[in-house]
Amino acid sequence: MSPRESLKSIQQQEDISRDFTFFLNSNRQCSQAVLKGSSPFPPVLRSDLVKKNLASAFNLNEQGSKVKIHMEDIEEEVSSWTPSIVCYVLGANPPLSILDGFVRRIWGDKVHKVGMLAYGIFLIRFQSIEFRDEVLSGGYIFFNSYHQ
Repeated sequence: MSPRESLKSIQQQEDISRDFTFFLNSNRQCSQAVLKGSSPFPPVLRSDLVKKNLASAFNLNEQGSKVKIHMEDIEEEVSSWTPSIVCYVLGANPPLSILDGFVRRIWGDKVHKVGMLAYGIFLIRFQSIEFRDEVLSGGYIFFNSYHQ
């Protein structure tokens, strides 16, 4: 490994460490708020690392044909996904049917569809944007003991 690659690797590890520390602190604050009986708001975790990793996928130095996408071309798709949230289940990877039953037990017919994106990562599409916003402002939902 060259010195430059080594430095880049160290910087990535430091970024991961900072992200994990932020997550642990946020988790601790949330736990304390729940113990006090309040409904904490989930923090927005950093996304810089994801952006860095995607930067190489959009390298502008490569020449190729360009496509221009107009809003009217994708408007239907955008409106279809707008009432959705991405759900992370930490420490477990429940089968899709289990998580689907869990969210439908909590939110009932306000859930349109539940899908799995990756290991422990799910997509929940609600019937309306308003209900999605209500869910987001409601704080954390704990899979092992439902709090709202």
